[in-house]
Amino acid sequence: MKNLKPSRRVYVGIKVTDEIAEACVKLQSDMADLPAKFIPPEDIHVTLLAPWDMVSQSFVEERLRKALRGMKRFTLKFERLAYGPSKMHPRLAWIQCTPSSETNALKKSLLAAFKTKESVPFVPHMTIARFTAKDEEKLTHRPIEKPLAWSMSVESVELFSSPHKGGAGYKVLSSFPIPFDGLTPR
Repeated sequence: MKNLKPSRRVYVGIKVTDEIAEACVKLQSDMADLPAKFIPPEDIHVTLLAPWDMVSQSFVEERLRKALRGMKRFTLKFERLAYGPSKMHPRLAWIQCTPSSETNALKKSLLAAFKTKESVPFVPHMTIARFTAKDEEKLTHRPIEKPLAWSMSVESVELFSSPHKGGAGYKVLSSFPIPFDGLTPR
């Protein structure tokens, strides 16, 4: 039997700018009284494809090249801080992005390139804190919802290495500039 490299947990996302990450840290400090596990600023990102176990990085990078052909840079707009995925059962503090034709096209292209489907609707967002189910009651009495008017130019898509589930310390394995020229990633 052929020996395969051990799998690595990876996902595809957008690394946020330092300015956006710093603004997230300010929001986290405003929630310091909550029983939360706050996401470190260097780990804040927008997930495009949920984590999976990767065996071949070159295969994944080729799929990303295929998905990004023809994509153009666009502006990602962050519109509000809220509990997610639902107000009644909060597990996250997230910053939702305004859905756009560009984010939807990017997501659709990635799903097609990786020949996959997702069972939940795509809500572009950044997670800035995580909560446990036992803290749900406390959170329902502490509103955090806040409108935001942040934006950033999306100039690349990244392949990230993910730590164990719930861990910290994401690492960019490769970065693909938008528009993608078909050459090797950064």
